[in-house]
Amino acid sequence: MSNEYEIELEKLRGEIDSVDEGIYRYLSARMYLTGRIALLKKEHGVSEMCLIRREQIFERLKGWAIEDGIPVSMITQIYEIILEMSVLEQVLIINEKD
Repeated sequence: MSNEYEIELEKLRGEIDSVDEGIYRYLSARMYLTGRIALLKKEHGVSEMCLIRREQIFERLKGWAIEDGIPVSMITQIYEIILEMSVLEQVLIINEKD
């Protein structure tokens, strides 16, 4: 393999590493905001999760995926996990004894 190939490969891998860091940081920020929402809900005695909000998220994501040529099923699977963890975080916070 040529040296040019190796250089280009490492460059692209470096870009992927940067994207991965961004994804991680955004997921971390999202979980922080989920916690803030849970605290707000707890403060106001709200415990239900909004199914309409979930549908809105998936519709928006589906539109973006179609527009960008990304498999909708991939985005759906990823966000199923993200939303599942967000709901779990909210439930734990809301049910936490003060």
